[in-house]
Amino acid sequence: MGKKIWQKVFGGIGYNAVFDIQSTIDGGYILTGLSSNNNSRDILLIKIDSIGNEEWGYYHHPK
Repeated sequence: MGKKIWQKVFGGIGYNAVFDIQSTIDGGYILTGLSSNNNSRDILLIKIDSIGNEEWGYYHHPK
């Protein structure tokens, strides 16, 4: 386990989980996960910079 250097919350109110994190060529990260709230579940794809600031996010609500 590494040392925690920052912590962020992405997604809505309710259940939020990141299932995978990959580093990107620019020093940031891409996250995939799930956000669930009031019977709504969204798939998350979020790009963050090296200190956790969201650069862009895609939230897909499957039918």
